Parts: sequence; structure tokens; C-alpha cells
Amino acid sequence: MHVTVRDMPPTVPPVRRADGPHLVFFGVDSRRELRRRAAAAAPGVRFAPRRAWTEDPGTPRRPLLGGGPPVGLWYWRGTADDFVAQASQVLLRFIHPLIARRLPFCLGFPFGPEVLEPTSLTICTEATLDLEDIGRLLRRAGPPLPAAASCRPTPRRRPAAGPDAARLDAAQRAAVEHRQGPARVLAPAGSGKTKTLVSRVVELVDRGADPSGILLLAFNRKAAEQLEERLAALGIATTRRLVAVAEARSGRSRRPGRAASHDRPEGVHCATFNAFGYRYQRQVLGTRISLDHDGRALRGLMARSLETAGVSLAELRPRRGSDPLGAFMRALTRVRAALEPPDHVDVTIESLTATPLVTVPFAPVHGQYLRAQTATGLQSFDDQIYLALVDMLADPSHRASIQRRFDHLLVDEFQDLNGAQLALVDLLSRPHRRLFVVGDDDQLIYGWRQADPRGILEFHRRMPPEPWSATYRLGTNYRCSRAVVETGARLVGHNRVREAKDIRPRADAEDGAVRFVGAPAWSDRAAALCAFLSDEKTRLRCGWRDLAVLCRYRAQQLLVALALDEAGIPRTPALGCRLFTHRAARLLRTAIQLARSPDDVAAVDLADLLDRLVRGVGGAAIESLRTAPDPWGRLRELGAAESAAGHRPLSDLVERVETVRRAAAPASAEDLVWTVAEAFGLDALWAAEADAAAADSGGGPDGGPLEVVDSLLLLAQTYPDPEVYVRTWDRLGAAEEAHAGADALTDEASDADLVVIGTIHAAKGREYHSVVIPDYDCDVSRCTAAEVEEERRVVYVGVTRARDAALFTVDTSTGFVHPFLRELVEPPDPGEHETLSAWLAEESDPGLRRRLTDRLGEIEVLFPELVPPAPPGP
Repeated sequence: MHVTVRDMPPTVPPVRRADGPHLVFFGVDSRRELRRRAAAAAPGVRFAPRRAWTEDPGTPRRPLLGGGPPVGLWYWRGTADDFVAQASQVLLRFIHPLIARRLPFCLGFPFGPEVLEPTSLTICTEATLDLEDIGRLLRRAGPPLPAAASCRPTPRRRPAAGPDAARLDAAQRAAVEHRQGPARVLAPAGSGKTKTLVSRVVELVDRGADPSGILLLAFNRKAAEQLEERLAALGIATTRRLVAVAEARSGRSRRPGRAASHDRPEGVHCATFNAFGYRYQRQVLGTRISLDHDGRALRGLMARSLETAGVSLAELRPRRGSDPLGAFMRALTRVRAALEPPDHVDVTIESLTATPLVTVPFAPVHGQYLRAQTATGLQSFDDQIYLALVDMLADPSHRASIQRRFDHLLVDEFQDLNGAQLALVDLLSRPHRRLFVVGDDDQLIYGWRQADPRGILEFHRRMPPEPWSATYRLGTNYRCSRAVVETGARLVGHNRVREAKDIRPRADAEDGAVRFVGAPAWSDRAAALCAFLSDEKTRLRCGWRDLAVLCRYRAQQLLVALALDEAGIPRTPALGCRLFTHRAARLLRTAIQLARSPDDVAAVDLADLLDRLVRGVGGAAIESLRTAPDPWGRLRELGAAESAAGHRPLSDLVERVETVRRAAAPASAEDLVWTVAEAFGLDALWAAEADAAAADSGGGPDGGPLEVVDSLLLLAQTYPDPEVYVRTWDRLGAAEEAHAGADALTDEASDADLVVIGTIHAAKGREYHSVVIPDYDCDVSRCTAAEVEEERRVVYVGVTRARDAALFTVDTSTGFVHPFLRELVEPPDPGEHETLSAWLAEESDPGLRRRLTDRLGEIEVLFPELVPPAPPGP
């Protein structure tokens, strides 16, 4: 019997099916009335009352006396508000299984159909999408037919050739052949993530899916381009257009009732999240966008928005040396990337008023900023996604159109998604949830960019339950050697908040090695680093470009570059490393110049030093220094004019400078740095700023002032003569200024045979034959438990960039060994060092001697307390 869905608004035509009635009634007062209306709509059909709205309806049982199973009849006894409150559970646990099982049904509600109708939404009301999904799924009364069947035949795909035609292993094939509903693929480093993702697209196309209805989202541009290339090699066309050219030129949005598949551009749509947001705004909305790459224009926009919102920074009197505008920009990131409601975000300003910490509500400022953005078209990368999402939520017709545009959604690097990106995936995959995501929670290292670990760890909380969703685990690392795989797995296994995985090397994996070398002097560690690179190039017969030095912080890159230059090893330019241009380095350089030759200190530098270091100095005095032709002379005049009674900050500064100048000349560059730091109180300032930097960056590659100063001290070891040190600083600082903003890993178009110098964060997604991680020593003492686990994942990502071998250099001068380095290896047994030493003395096999030497090196560098003291000499 064919019975249509009743009482549903005619936005989408009802679907007739041959497997029983699909009935929905609104305005029903009781279960009895529902049965009466159902009987009238489907004469001769037997109905059986059902009560559970948050359980899988299951497979109906046939009655003992024969005949077909009765049709389930569900009546909602609560109010509309009750239904709204439980909509998520009703959708996931009842509606999705009901539709997936293609069961006949009869549903009755005491309220009207408007509860399930699409409405204009905001970021804060996106949960209402669950109600909209219920309405759309019930109208369709089952999965829609493939888009290709109703619009045009699927183009024949050329047979696969090349590396992408390689066979899949059992775990990869199970994921690729996933049948229906959302799927999460947990893919550890080197497990064939990209091959699995591409093969899934091939599988969908071979099943008859329309390629133009497939959306493939990648985390960065390089990954998106790689996916396009691999799909092209497999005979699958790709596109970068969301709408057909004719429709884009007309400037009209697609009508809600129009079949989107008729106007789909040919090919799988590959995009980064930012590119998708940009294309949506340009191609669908016709928005003109001006992208601000360095953030300066947007800071100006924020300053104007503060004035318009009635927030006066002058009246707030922010502490000198602080960055109040930066605090508002960080609040904007929380709203745009993490999707925190503006009403819940406050900005705290360090103030010189009677209230040391002033709290400013961000919502009014954000409202003015959004209006200014709309007028100017000025956007950041975060804005591209956020503003596209805002429009999709606000306009139900736009939302329905973009959802119908794609039948299948595939997402790469799912663990790295922030709140806005997760919300975009959530919206685009509704209502049918044909979603296939690939990621690895063990490689989530972008928490400082607002990446939300709940996206991958709690994937199934927002999806239908099994068997209507699934998780697949890839376990074999095909990239790395046995030593690298086992070392990385041992380390990341210490994390508590993670999905359990059995990570193993391929059966024929090389042994490889993960080694550690320790020394108190940077020059010795640098020499070991260079020797390792040279030996690996010879041993592996590879190019220099197959080797990499991956630093935890950008500030470390320059010292590595200098070491490679000294050894004659070609390397990529150490660009993008903020060492001398970091504000901590600039302040230290000004203080050094003040102690050596105060008459040569630039006016702006002296004013900035006063602003950040000296309290109790009026703004007028500081501004007078900025324009003074003789700033040091002007400072002495201002100090002499201070009252003899009370606080005399300028006089005290002049006296400190004179004291340092009268003291004996520093014996070394290190002495120079520490003498100046102690004289001007820089050490206390750095400690305070380190806490603030840790809170702001959340573990990013820039680091804080302490990491910068550590690198400057290592540079002092390299150039111990104070005069040479200062000249080298100025020369290298000028070069850094000239190449500010560049990054050695962002441009891989060059085929030059150079050792890669970069950060671990920038190297994610890349691989090399062998890598060096120099002087890893991230301070996790101020981190939360979640930040500690993310930092452990940073080391895991770093070591698994190596196919064959990895080397860690360790600074032994501090007497401290980072616990993560110890977690990389098996803890030594008592007396193991003595036993292995005796064995090594008698062993003649070269391979075994190398393994014994490596293990002894691990113990000596990482567990020095377990190494017996050397016997006294004769």
C-alpha cells in the first residue's frame, strides 16, 4: 500500500514508497486520535503502539498467526518545549535508525509543524538544526535516491595507474568500503591516510555516486592540491567552483526548491576550509573580500570598532608595555575560530587605574567590528569560514541549497579542526550524515589555534549510534622504520585522553634508529648534529633535501643555520624565525647598547625601554624622549629635574646605567647578557612575560621570551667575544628584518638540494629520510594536563617525520632531562649500563656493537643518574 506523509508543509514533495506507510500527523490530542487518523489514512494496515523516542526502533517481528509485521505508531506525549529539549537524542537514536532501516511508521505530535521548519539561526542557536533535520528526514521518509540517477549518467572513470592503484590492506579496505552513515577513520602517522581518503572517493564514484556531489575538505593548501593531483591520476576530475558559471554571473542564489544537482560544476570539489569559505562568499554571495595577511589592517579596524562601541583605551589607562588592542584581537579569535558566544567573552586589561584589572564585555565591540567588516570587506583567514557559516545559518534557503549541493563529505586531518571548522562540517553533512572523516588524535598539535580535540574524540556523540556509524582503525605505519614507530608509540602511549591504537611497523620495515647525543656546550651538540646529517646522506645515498632539522621553536632555527653553514652543509634559508625581532630580544639589545654606549641609543628604543621597564614615568616624559635629538641627554635632564623626595625612577635608571659602565668589562658575551639583564631587571620581566606568552600561544612554535633568551645565550657561546657578539647580532638581525614573515617550509616548489630547517609544527604532513630535533626542552611546568598531552604529541609528530632515523641533541649543562625524552625509550634496568658495557667490550659484530652503543648512549644521556661514576685515573 502506498501512503504519503501527511500534514507536512509542501516545501519538499512527499516521497511514495512500496514498503508501507510513512505518516506524520500534527495537532494530535491523544494516542487514540492518532490511531483514528492513521486508520483513515491507511485502511487495512495494522498499527502497534510504540513508546520509546530515544531508542532504535529495531526490526519489527512478524506475528505468530502470520501476516506482515505491524507498523509502529509513536505519539509524543510531552510539549513542544519538551521535544525541542530532547531533539538531539530523538534525531540520533530514533529518527536516523528509523529512516536507515526503511521502516514504515506513523508519528503523531500535539504541536504544529512549524517546530520542525527551517528558521533563521545564529551561531548560538545552531542546535536547532536537529529539529530541522528531523523534519527533512521525515519528509523524505528514507534515504534519497543518488543524485546521479536523476540528473545525468556518471562519467566512466579511467582505470587507475601508478602508486594510487596499489592494493589496500585489510584495515584500509574496510574503511574504504564503509556502507552507510558517518565514519571516522583513525589513521596514525604513516598509515596510508591519504591513500585511504582518495580510495574512498574512488569507491563512491564506482558505486555510482555523482563526482560533482562529493566535497573533499583538506586542512591546508598543499594537502588539497595533492588530493587533486592524485584524483586526476585516477581519472576523476576535480573543480574549484561551488556553483555553475552561469549562475555565478547572474548573482542569484539558488531557489530552495530547485534541484541543486542540475547546476553542479563537473568534478569532485577539493578545498581547504578557508578556500571553501572564500568561494562560498565570492561565488554564492558575491561578496568582495580583501584579505589582510599580516593583521595590521584588522588591528586598525578593531581600534575604530572600540571607539564606535564607546570603549576608550585612554580612559582604561592600560599598563605601559601591554597590548590592549592585541587582547581584543585574541578575543576575536575565540569568537571566530573557537565559536565562543561574544556575550560570554570578556577582555581583561591591565590598567593603571584604581582597578588593576579592568574587564570589558566583548559583545558590543564585536557587533561594531562585524558592521565595519561588512562595509570594508576586510577579512582574516578565520573570518572566511566564520562569515560563510554565519550566512548559512541565517538564511534557510542558502543553507538548504549548499546542503543539497553535496551528497558526500570527506574531511582530512579531522583532529586539527577548530570550532568553526567543526560547525561547518556539521552543517554541510546534514541531514543524511554521509560523512567520512580521517584523522589521528595523536597528531593534534594545534590547540593554540583553537583546535578542538572533542571533534575527533567525541565524534560519535553527535552522530547516529552503531551500526549507523562506525570507527575504523588503521594500525600499520608504512612510512617509518621499526625504531621510529616503536619509539613514537611508546611516547604517545603515556597520554591518557586518546583513542587506543595498535601502532606497528610494516612487516619488512628497516630497523632504523632513534639516537640521543648530549653535551654541555652548544658547539659540541651542533657538531654532532652536522655529523649525523653528513653520515645519513652517505649511508642512505639520499639528497640533502631528504634530511631535516626540526626545531620546537622558530628562535632555534638561526643557530642551526649557523652550525650548518660552518660545516659547509647546504640548507634552506632560516626564514620566518623570530629571534632578533622578538620584543624580548629588542629590549635586551637596547639595554646592552645603553650599558655600552648610551649616547648611541635610538630615541624610539630608549622610549620603549622606559615604557616597559620603568614604572612611575609619565606619558609626557616618554613622548618627549621619542622626539628628542639627544635622547640620552634628555633622559638625564628629566632625571635631574625629579624631586629629591619620593620616587625618582629616571634618576635611578641613569644611576644603574652609570654603575654598569663603571664596572669591569664583561669577560664574555654570556657575562654581558647576564650583567645587563640583572642590572635592568630583565630577568623578572621575562619570567612574567613567559607566563603570559604561555597563556596566549598555548604551545605554538613562536615560544616566549625565555626561549628567545636561551637562543641568544647559545649565540653568545658561539661568539664569546662581546664585540663580535654584538656585531653578529646586528648583522643577523638586519637579515631577519629583511625576510620577516617567510617560512622555509611554506615554499616547496624549489628543487634545490638543501637540508630543510623548520619547526615541528610546520613539518606536520611532511616526511624525510632522517631528522634531527635539536635541544628539545619545552617547559610544561605551567601547562594544564591537556596542554602537557598536546606537547607530548608535538614530540611524537616530530619523530615520526623520519622514515629511517632520528637524532635528539640534549643540553646536559642544566642537569635536567626532559621527561618526554625519557618516555621515548625503554627505562633501563638496574645495572644495565654495566652489563652492556661489559658485553660491548667483548662483542665483535659491527651491527650488534652499534645497537649496544646506541643503548648505552640512551642511558648515559637520558638517565645519567644510573651511570656508575668513572673509576679514578692512575
